[in-house]
Amino acid sequence: MLSWYMRLKPEEMLAIRWHMGMFDIAENGSSQRYAFYAATEKTALVSILISADFLASNLLKNHYLLIISVRYHLTQRMFP
Repeated sequence: MLSWYMRLKPEEMLAIRWHMGMFDIAENGSSQRYAFYAATEKTALVSILISADFLASNLLKNHYLLIISVRYHLTQRMFP
């Protein structure tokens, strides 16, 4: 859908297609596995986007857990 609004290079299309990495392959079998490996060999952008997506999601999760922890400790101090 994005390509309806802007031109994407083939490397960008591959990176968007495989941004979930191997998590998207389980049901489709080995042909998808080979396609994934071929995409990672064709351009480093695939691996870079997978890593960035993973790091961003973990950072957001950890940030959220930190906020919950701080709020819990603050309420424990306010209402012992």
